Amino acid sequence: MTENGSAESQIPENAGIKVLTQYIKDFSFENPNAPESLKSMGEQPNMTVDINVNGKPLETEESIFESDIMFDATLSNKTGTLYKLELVYSGLFQFNNIDKKIVHPVLFINCPQILFPYARQIISSTTGNAGFPPLFLEPMDFGGLYAKKVEEEKAKQEASQNS
Repeated sequence: MTENGSAESQIPENAGIKVLTQYIKDFSFENPNAPESLKSMGEQPNMTVDINVNGKPLETEESIFESDIMFDATLSNKTGTLYKLELVYSGLFQFNNIDKKIVHPVLFINCPQILFPYARQIISSTTGNAGFPPLFLEPMDFGGLYAKKVEEEKAKQEASQNS
């Protein structure tokens, strides 16, 4: 893996990742206290954003993989929830000549990097169209997220072996 966390340096020159399609798999936006929540947000609201990545091969095609980015964003203040947004943005990718040893990091790092700008646009336009300031997510370090997930899995395995 390269310093920035991508598997780019390990992908042979004749290898390739082809984006077959991108799509919204699941999407929900709730504005439970409208129109009161839009009149005045009052004090500085509290924003929580959780992002997770998932990926898997398609059962019918060994070279085609699905990658998902899951977003969960909640804006609240002392009066309650101003909005709750849930988005699963996915893509189908065809891997050509990619070593099986690096399929997992490519699926969990490179593919989400391709999907992220499109999901970010959906989130910012939805929150803006709902009457709130648009939520502009900062660029993500999917390499760091992947490394953290690998470490957590390793710790789980060690804990289960020691019990």
